[in-house]
Amino acid sequence: MRFAYSPQWVKPSPAERSQRIYVPELAVHVSSVQNTEAALDCLGTLDTGAVECLLPFEVSEVVAPVWIPGKEFLIGFGGERHEVTYGQVRLGIRLDNVEWRWTAIVGFSKDRTQGSLWGHAHFLDHFRVTFDGPQRHFTIRLRNAPPYGFTETHVSKSRRKRRR
Repeated sequence: MRFAYSPQWVKPSPAERSQRIYVPELAVHVSSVQNTEAALDCLGTLDTGAVECLLPFEVSEVVAPVWIPGKEFLIGFGGERHEVTYGQVRLGIRLDNVEWRWTAIVGFSKDRTQGSLWGHAHFLDHFRVTFDGPQRHFTIRLRNAPPYGFTETHVSKSRRKRRR
């Protein structure tokens, strides 16, 4: 399925003089593994350089993940340490007329304020994603057969939202 890149406003730099850039973002349904009503749609960047999925800590207050004991630290590109707490949640996306849902382990960080990152572990590794920077869109589809633990729900045409 094809999705348009999202515009973002940034401070210009010598490498990119424009104040508006376009990034591959996807809204992902994040819910509790115990209570599917505790859910939130999270917009995040598809990040091929990220190993993990990382969400703002505020998301955990809504979806109530099953926490994994302990805290870890991730190192940012500038060498700064970010405290991350991991939890198990359900992720979901809609591709054409199918909603796919699966259980994933994601990180939550109080330092993360600019949306989510969808990295390889528990997300990108399940899909074939093609980025078209000049045309500002990406396509995403399952790599092959649905991975173990994936559930699918077919969405009737009346439930589907119109896409432009």
